[in-house]
Amino acid sequence: MKNAFRLILLTFLSVGCFGTNPKQPEPPKEDSAHYYPPTPVAIDKDAFRKYFREIDDFYESSLDASGFSGSMLVAKNGQIIFEKYSGFEDQAHHDSVNVHSAFHLASVSKTFTAMAILKLWENGKLNINDEVSKYLVGFNYPGVTIKSLLSHRSGLPNYVHVMENTGWDRNKMATNQDVLQFLINNKQKLQVGYPNRGFSYCNTNYALLALIVEKVSGMWLGEFLRTTFFQPLQMKIDGASSNRAPSRQRNTRFARTRQQRAQCEDRSAHRLDQVVGRFVRNDLFCS
Repeated sequence: MKNAFRLILLTFLSVGCFGTNPKQPEPPKEDSAHYYPPTPVAIDKDAFRKYFREIDDFYESSLDASGFSGSMLVAKNGQIIFEKYSGFEDQAHHDSVNVHSAFHLASVSKTFTAMAILKLWENGKLNINDEVSKYLVGFNYPGVTIKSLLSHRSGLPNYVHVMENTGWDRNKMATNQDVLQFLINNKQKLQVGYPNRGFSYCNTNYALLALIVEKVSGMWLGEFLRTTFFQPLQMKIDGASSNRAPSRQRNTRFARTRQQRAQCEDRSAHRLDQVVGRFVRNDLFCS
């Protein structure tokens, strides 16, 4: 009897362990209603499609819905997951945004000017703790160093506002050299703070930094950026337009609107100052 019971129990356990297989999850079905671009070789297909769906949903709900004009590219491990262009470069003429469109970066390009300064420092061409007067002749603001310009702690006034208030012709473009000369000629009229006493975002700082890059490197800033950063990184469309640059660099591809394109070819379009002010526009830096 005991042997029969053991046999029944063993049979029951055997069936319980091996008689049924756990249900395996079904592979995801193809979503025929949703477009997917070809899957990059280095990314799993399901992961790629998950990323794509979420990014595409964000693009349509947050950007397209608001009338966005521009481009968006998302990549992972060097592989493009999402790339889309919408809207117009120029609303008036309906020039569509495309893969070759370049956009005016305005003050975002201050980062590139700072990078140029730090590269020169890395190469031993300057010291960021040096006073600006060492590099710019006539600049008589003691205590203002390259480092204080970089960190917006120079105490200098913002030329975008003070030049207008002291009689600068609003219809005239001001170059970086004009900004420097204005500071030299009008020191007694300006309210200047003590260096390194506090932070105050100021476009003047980066106009001066651009001049320092040119003085130390012996190159126009746009050319220095191109040869030092853009070319090695294969950034083929990025650039800056200037009346000091060769005509081949004053290419209309660097300008976003027809008006900016005209300025790129105009002699009044000049070197990089990283800002579009109310009446001062020191260059069209685009990417």
